[in-house]
Amino acid sequence: SQHLLEFEHKKILLDTLAIQMAEITNTKASLPKVFFYEKMENVGKSYIEFIEQVEPGGTIYEYASPGLITKEFLNSIFNITDEFIKIRLQKKIKCLLISTYSSEVSHLKVADQILLRQTCFCGGQTNDSFFSDYLISKQSTLHVLCSENNLFSSLTVDQDMASVQGDIFRLAWEQAKRDDEIISSKLKGLTTDQNNN
Repeated sequence: SQHLLEFEHKKILLDTLAIQMAEITNTKASLPKVFFYEKMENVGKSYIEFIEQVEPGGTIYEYASPGLITKEFLNSIFNITDEFIKIRLQKKIKCLLISTYSSEVSHLKVADQILLRQTCFCGGQTNDSFFSDYLISKQSTLHVLCSENNLFSSLTVDQDMASVQGDIFRLAWEQAKRDDEIISSKLKGLTTDQNNN
């Protein structure tokens, strides 16, 4: 009978502990889904998978560091992003783009209106050894990195993470607009000086 009482007491303790453990465990928590892509054709797929998740009429945010600009690379990137841009335009998805400035990308603003895009150039050093593109939507983030020897991207599907990244982008956008005004005024000055000479 003493053993039975001890057993009942331990059973009550275990039941209480099980209830407490269930309260600690968050069954609703989920980890972000992360997908990795290598090689040009697969990186192209990552752009498509990213844009297909964006609601029509939405807005995406993009950071670009356009180092490693060669004609071959530009052709490759344009080939894999061409379908991405077509889908984005069909779905009327706007893009806010912050790009480090270099003479190779000074033409970006020319196409802003037809591409439903607004570009701001920012200060900062462009690293000529790699190309980086980082996109943010309400649902996911896409990071594309290219060096001379490697091209890969990672797509992270997590609404909370994307929301935080979107908040950071909006803060950066305000600074980029100020940088863009300075860069644009310097470019206008250079153009005026060249025309006068």
